Amino acid sequence: MNRPRIILDVDGVLADFVGHTLTLIGDLAPPGGREMFTSWDMVSVMSPDARARCAYGWRQPGWCATMPPLPEALSAVDRLGLRAEVVYATAPMVDAPHWMYERSKWLERVFAADPRSIVFAHDKAHVWGDVFVDDKPENIDGWALAHPSGIAALWDAPYNRDWKPKHGNATRVDRWASVFDLIPRS
Repeated sequence: MNRPRIILDVDGVLADFVGHTLTLIGDLAPPGGREMFTSWDMVSVMSPDARARCAYGWRQPGWCATMPPLPEALSAVDRLGLRAEVVYATAPMVDAPHWMYERSKWLERVFAADPRSIVFAHDKAHVWGDVFVDDKPENIDGWALAHPSGIAALWDAPYNRDWKPKHGNATRVDRWASVFDLIPRS
């Protein structure tokens, strides 16, 4: 039997996009830090000046390349690689000309990702696997519908707490141990 395939989103699951953004906007950050981002549209709670700083900063060379990984992500991906084929599915930031190159190199450097295992897609339902982990509810709903024999797992975050599963093969996870429990035994 082939090894199971686990698809991992990057921002919000492996990479600390929110923390890196808070550092970028510095003194313009809304009070309450990352807990203030209770909507996927994080700029909706920012001041106009903070939005402008993000619009500029997210697109600068080096911003994506210097994003820190989330706690426990490095060891979890190492362990996942022992049990499954790991595929990284990440959305491109099309207005940032350096984004896809930097994201690929970041995954190779930080997670030792094989470049052939990196997929850029806005619609992650196009990526096949046994388990899909993402922090965006719409991605989980779309993937679960397109892959009824797989398991879609929403990575818990303040901005997705209102999500309720629409499909029986969708669930919420808040720790890596829960992700490991979802991987089929080969």
